[in-house]
Amino acid sequence: MEKQYIFIEPEKIKHFLNLNSDLIPFLEEAPKYIYEIFGQFPMYLEIHYDPEENWDELFIIIKTSYSPEQTIELEKKLFDEWFIKIIHKVGNRLNFMTEQL
Repeated sequence: MEKQYIFIEPEKIKHFLNLNSDLIPFLEEAPKYIYEIFGQFPMYLEIHYDPEENWDELFIIIKTSYSPEQTIELEKKLFDEWFIKIIHKVGNRLNFMTEQL
């Protein structure tokens, strides 16, 4: 998986995935959908924490060079073609977002 994603704080991500190993198949299939919709852009994995609310969430961050309008359309397409099918399985433990290159 480290060939497909750039890990932000690798030890924290590995620990999170050890506790949430059911997410691994979704992370393995995500690049197929992301590349089909966005093209070949770097993808990062990053944990977002809220210590006050006591939750962690793993984000797939897609770096793009598209305009904000195009990016919103592509995010919606990724949601409709992939994420909506898995959201009930991943709950609030996995999500995706885009950032400008």
